[in-house]
Amino acid sequence: ERALLAGKDVRLKGEISECDRVVIDGVVDLDISKCKHLHVGATGVFKGSAEVQEADLAGRIEGTLIVHERLMIRPTGHVIGKIRYGTIQIEAGGDILGDVSPIAGLDALDAAPSTATPSPGKEQG
Repeated sequence: ERALLAGKDVRLKGEISECDRVVIDGVVDLDISKCKHLHVGATGVFKGSAEVQEADLAGRIEGTLIVHERLMIRPTGHVIGKIRYGTIQIEAGGDILGDVSPIAGLDALDAAPSTATPSPGKEQG
């Protein structure tokens, strides 16, 4: 398994891609792409952007988060920023603040036909 662990009291800054699992218990400022699973532990602080398949969040997250499948926010999880998800579960005590929407909902809005009506006084032809 291609994995990265940023342990408690570790500070990390940079970019991560092409990994199976990222586990954060320290403080990181990262751009994560093409990774399968992101886990932020209760002592973890994540700032930056991440696009992953699944995320399990128990710490503090600030930035842009795109989770194509399952997003789990634990009771100690605090997520702030732009969040897109396939499915979401927020346990009692966990919170989320910002621009939040399902990925499928955005796709449906983009595919929906326009319901605009013609302006008065213009002929349709």
